[in-house]
Amino acid sequence: MTIGLNSCDNLTQKEFFDKIVYDEYHSNYEGIVTNKYIDKHNHARPIIIIRHQIFGDKEMDFFFQSSKLFDIINIGDTITKENKSLSINLKRKNLDTIIKLDFDNIKGKEKYYSENKYLTGN
Repeated sequence: MTIGLNSCDNLTQKEFFDKIVYDEYHSNYEGIVTNKYIDKHNHARPIIIIRHQIFGDKEMDFFFQSSKLFDIINIGDTITKENKSLSINLKRKNLDTIIKLDFDNIKGKEKYYSENKYLTGN
């Protein structure tokens, strides 16, 4: 998922936060992590490539999440995120865990988090 910051220039910071949460809440993905890197040419975004058996490779951009999420995901992990959820299921040989998305890398997160129905209802 790649989100263009320019398309959100006319939104207030709260609307921007709510849009990012909404988009992530309604997204779904599943696959094995085949690569991860920091895209130095695009605002140092943390990118994870996942490979789905049928749909092929998908580039995931976790720019709006805490850097801890990028750090914990390893090449070879299986990650799954269902639609209408803000959690990622991460599996590897000796680990099966659920990670709640935190949106820590969005300005004003502390202010808007408690006002977002997707974050307070989950």
